[in-house]
Amino acid sequence: MGVIQCPDCKGKVSDALSACPHCGAPVQSTEGSPRRVRTPAMAGTDQSTEVDHATPLASEPEQAGDRKAAGPPLLAGRKRVVAIGSAVAVCALVIVMIALSGDEPGAEAEKTEPGKETELAGDTASAGEVEPAQSEADKLEQAARLYKIANDSTLDDATRTTYFKQACELGHLQACAVYGARLTELEEKHVEAKPILEDACNRGSADACARLGRLYGKGRGVERDDSKAYQLQEKACNDGSDYGCFLFAGRLKKGKGGPKNKAMARRHYKRLCDEGGPVANLACMMLRL
Repeated sequence: MGVIQCPDCKGKVSDALSACPHCGAPVQSTEGSPRRVRTPAMAGTDQSTEVDHATPLASEPEQAGDRKAAGPPLLAGRKRVVAIGSAVAVCALVIVMIALSGDEPGAEAEKTEPGKETELAGDTASAGEVEPAQSEADKLEQAARLYKIANDSTLDDATRTTYFKQACELGHLQACAVYGARLTELEEKHVEAKPILEDACNRGSADACARLGRLYGKGRGVERDDSKAYQLQEKACNDGSDYGCFLFAGRLKKGKGGPKNKAMARRHYKRLCDEGGPVANLACMMLRL
């Protein structure tokens, strides 16, 4: 136990007392240690009691327990406040970084990719120009595929005719000749066959010229014209069409539409019969007549 000075009267006071015995002013230990207060001895005893103010009194257990129970929720609340404050600080930092970069969220997706500027410029320059759906090379390649399918003998005639038509519409010359020939076999299609065969003949199809000459020789879909038929079938034969030579030989034999020449007609029949082409059987039969 030590002696301290009263802050009011400057008298000497024991540091065990809480009040100055001279002036009654409250006093505190200079070392800040808990004050122990001596109480007078109770009647019938010769002992005094020292009370440690740092220890809760006997009447305060429940209050001390309440304070301890209240401690953890208060600490958890402080942690939540700190966490929320940290999140707000992070959001604020992100916003500041976006503002400084000059880009908005999603702006990166709208940027033009490197090398696209030239393409965009080219598109603008060609605006209003309609490009064909397919190049000529692509059309011809597709037509060739369709023509190959159309020649599949396992398909029915209607399907094959459809493929020949599609290939012809894409510009396949031989497909047009075959398609036109198939139309000549249908009476109601003779008129439709004429322009198809005529176009193919003018583009160089010898078979188309032979079929067109037959239309003129029979007057099917066109006005009958033996002279035109003679010319077309002679041209077809000279251009290498066996069917054209067979038809032309018949006109030479009879002189129908042009000069008559049985000897030349026989030579055509014999050649066709000997070579064994698609009209070989008909040519051999004509030789026996």
